[in-house]
Amino acid sequence: MPTYSKRILKALATTLGCMLTMSACLEDLPEPTKIDDLRVLAVRAEPAEAAPGAVVQLDALVVDPEQRPQTLSWSACILPERGRGFFSGGGGETGSSGGQGAGLDDPGTCADAVERGDAFAVDLGTGATAELTIPDGLTSDPLALAAAYGLPTDVVVPAEIVDLFVGIAGINYTISLVVEIEGQTRVTNKRLNISPATKLPGDSVNENPVDMAFSIVEADAGIEPPGNIDVPPVGSCRPNGDPIALSAETNYIIAPQNIPDPQATYLVLLAGSTDPAQPFEVQTDDEVYYYSFFSTAGSIGKDISKSSALPNADWSIGEDPDATGDFWVVVRDGRGGVGWCHSDIVISQ
Repeated sequence: MPTYSKRILKALATTLGCMLTMSACLEDLPEPTKIDDLRVLAVRAEPAEAAPGAVVQLDALVVDPEQRPQTLSWSACILPERGRGFFSGGGGETGSSGGQGAGLDDPGTCADAVERGDAFAVDLGTGATAELTIPDGLTSDPLALAAAYGLPTDVVVPAEIVDLFVGIAGINYTISLVVEIEGQTRVTNKRLNISPATKLPGDSVNENPVDMAFSIVEADAGIEPPGNIDVPPVGSCRPNGDPIALSAETNYIIAPQNIPDPQATYLVLLAGSTDPAQPFEVQTDDEVYYYSFFSTAGSIGKDISKSSALPNADWSIGEDPDATGDFWVVVRDGRGGVGWCHSDIVISQ
């Protein structure tokens, strides 16, 4: 009989149990948009894409309905990429935030790398923010390239291949954040793309989304959400910065506004060409904003939407809600840039 790890056996047992009692498992699944406990919704780097020698400022959107004291511990390292983000310069990071799952090939956190003494692994200390200085010459360092792409350190990669990889995909630094609060721990990894200061023709430097705004209208009122609207105060989701007024037992439409038109373009390096002489293909992609919605009240119909498709989301306020609450939106651009906003909400019966 094959030997399986305890982790796999536990996962299989859980899956089988859910198949046998499907309704109970569905009832236990949390709503990804509902904030009812400690969550790390996003980690931001400024600038969103850095060159060797740059100083990068780091902060995070950590939410806790109980507003308990938190300890934030930061570290950075170079971990091998997985999936398409390996080639696309910054990784996807488009999913909704706060999940605790990890693949079977999960490389761990940068705190682990610091403890092992890995090259390029650094402890960035504790606090609400952190600062990372990118080593000079990182994008031309063979050890950094090997670490980023999971290559043996004794493999010599031709210079033209290195120039193509680094010029488009860069080297992704991993930022690890560990949040601790009253016995709870949340661990989040964020990719920060390090690329040469000079971009290839047709490429663009990534920037964090700014000037975000959101209209919220009653779904049954027959009112079309407006187009671009005034830019809110920094950190707010609404133009005037005032709380969002809602009513119990009412459905609303959340409509992202001020979407750049056109959005930026950037180069992507794709693997899988059928030509042995050209195993990689260079492609130009259009940047897309991915919106993740969160609240302490009601139920939001989808946890993520795209600016290139149907960015609107439904928001239903049920019976007898709390009189006040919070609303957050996290905006990602699909290649490492992130921004967020928050508004208080006031609900009348």
